[in-house]
Amino acid sequence: MSTKYTIIASICSVVAGAAFSLKFNLCGILATILAVAFFLFAFISHKKELKEIQEENSSGLMRIEAYGTDEDTKLVIKSIGTAENGFINFGEIANDTNLPLKTINKALDWLVINKLVTENKARKGKVYELTPKGRDAFKSIINLNIQA
Repeated sequence: MSTKYTIIASICSVVAGAAFSLKFNLCGILATILAVAFFLFAFISHKKELKEIQEENSSGLMRIEAYGTDEDTKLVIKSIGTAENGFINFGEIANDTNLPLKTINKALDWLVINKLVTENKARKGKVYELTPKGRDAFKSIINLNIQA
């Protein structure tokens, strides 16, 4: 609904501009007022839509996230998860996994984007640490390896 109001408001704005350029000032003022009114309607309508979506999402249903990781990404997660201090740098990941650097970069980018790993700056460059979601994924990987 808010999109319709936004489109109408945009059309009113164009009409107002055309009216002012053609020296139809009264029509320009009227079209400007209509444009502002429709933009306000769009804003209010958008707020209502967001509120409805939030209410739907908080309806008591449990949200489940699942990640499918390839074997290389699993190795990177295991490397970070088994780090002595809880964090590890890129070189240590490369030594632990024996993976190509490009593969490690790709895995780390994916893990950071999906909030399984945080990337922090340290004295010797970037270090990587599992987030709570990442620790859950690490535990799942370890459990799968134990069962297999």
